[in-house]
Amino acid sequence: RKFSDTGDRFPHLANAGKYALSQMVTLAGTFHPLYLEFTRSTKKGRGVSVYQIIWTILFVSSSLYSFAWDVYMDWGLGKKKYGFLGPHT
Repeated sequence: RKFSDTGDRFPHLANAGKYALSQMVTLAGTFHPLYLEFTRSTKKGRGVSVYQIIWTILFVSSSLYSFAWDVYMDWGLGKKKYGFLGPHT
């Protein structure tokens, strides 16, 4: 909504991307049983699911992106103009 009102791509679409990535992790977790048949065998005989690799990549990237966004954009920590401590209110 904010993007359509202001026309500013940043930060509104980047923030929407944070939520979209989190929803992808949730949806991938929902469909877990559907992807059990695709495995990559390892030397010990146990299979590593391709699904597990994709979900792990999505989960880690979503977590890091959300953390970085919250710390830098929402809390204002790390911004030079505030002495790297966030705005004083």
